[in-house]
Amino acid sequence: MSLRRTCSPSHESSTLEGIGNFSDDKLQKWWTKTTQLFRLHSPNLKKYDEMPSFCRERHIRQAYRPNPSPVKYCITSALHPTNETLNFWTHFLPMLFLMSRHFNLSQTLNWDREDVKIISYPFWTYSMGCCVLLGCSSFAHMFNCVSARVRHICFCTDYGAISIYSVAGTIVYFYLVSPPHCHGFNEDHSEFYIPVATALAILSHVLCCHTRFPHVKARYLLRTLTYVMPFVVISTPTLLRLRDHVTIPTMEANYTKLQFSIIPVVGAEPAEVQSTAFSYVYDHQSNACPINESCIENKRLVQQQQETSTSDAEDNPKSAHLCGLAETTFPLYYTLHLMFFLVAAFFNVTRFPEQKFPGRFDVVGSSHQFFHMFIALGIIAQSVIVEEALLEAIEYSSAHKTLDSFDGVTAWSTLGWMSSVAVLLSVIVFIYSRALPSRH
Repeated sequence: MSLRRTCSPSHESSTLEGIGNFSDDKLQKWWTKTTQLFRLHSPNLKKYDEMPSFCRERHIRQAYRPNPSPVKYCITSALHPTNETLNFWTHFLPMLFLMSRHFNLSQTLNWDREDVKIISYPFWTYSMGCCVLLGCSSFAHMFNCVSARVRHICFCTDYGAISIYSVAGTIVYFYLVSPPHCHGFNEDHSEFYIPVATALAILSHVLCCHTRFPHVKARYLLRTLTYVMPFVVISTPTLLRLRDHVTIPTMEANYTKLQFSIIPVVGAEPAEVQSTAFSYVYDHQSNACPINESCIENKRLVQQQQETSTSDAEDNPKSAHLCGLAETTFPLYYTLHLMFFLVAAFFNVTRFPEQKFPGRFDVVGSSHQFFHMFIALGIIAQSVIVEEALLEAIEYSSAHKTLDSFDGVTAWSTLGWMSSVAVLLSVIVFIYSRALPSRH
């Protein structure tokens, strides 16, 4: 059944009369051209068995755009129900949202201060990486039906955008969110963090492009796994920081707060309270550990961290910088970031729900649309952390009148590094676009 709509001249004239009598000839001509544009380029959609093999998606039975198609057709198809329409909008709209959010944040900063300019380099690197990822993904889904060659270029560019986003995330984590002195990594080895993560991102791009050869099986699983490796490396310092600098202090602070809020109510001494409701927690003030082994372990961990924090503060003034970053905001949004990405990976690998119900989710509700939505949500949650880190860094710099904590932050080490990676990834896209078969 064809979804193409026809429009007779009589129907068009009645439509014009219905919306009013145009006295302006230019306005009438504009309306006529507009209606003709969408009538001539409305989707002439195809079914699964009518498409060339390289355009077919398993379990998607209809609503395919023809390949090859004109560029104008690709653009106007974003306003019609095809199996790529929501794949475009689910990343294009989040891109506009992030651009607006980051622009509004920039309007609140004092750009006359030199420290603000320096500290913002990692943030703008991350912002550009997010926009590149979401933008390339959107336009890859819009223009992938121009030809077989352009289809390969679109999706290889899409894979490269993921690698650019990975590199941008590495840079902003290293300089703003989780500096080396805030987690358990040896600072002597931290200089290898960005190069190693970058190399893994480039390798992942190559492997993803290779999965476009027709002989490769389980390509969705392979594409997902190739980006798990750099993601784990990039996230490790932040996970260590989340473990070492949020969990224990929060436990300790909550115990102290609850202890002094309950004692006046029940009229009990601290020892009585800790021997009942809080017998499992180490009281760091009285140095008492009343009952069980769990309490003894908590005592050891708290004392060890207190000694380490004191020593670090004396030996390294950087240790104060950002290590206490929004202890309520950071764990919440970082957990959401991880959860959204894990759910996105689930949809990308399992191809649910269209795998279980072929033909029912061709236009709305396919796994790739859910994949896009959860990736966008994960990036937005991560963006909240990065924005908070930027503001914390600027506040720290203003209070201490120093940029010692931002050694190595330059335009080259951030924006320049990511741009160099983008050039290299563009070369890889060109190589694979020539090597991949134009029809199969």
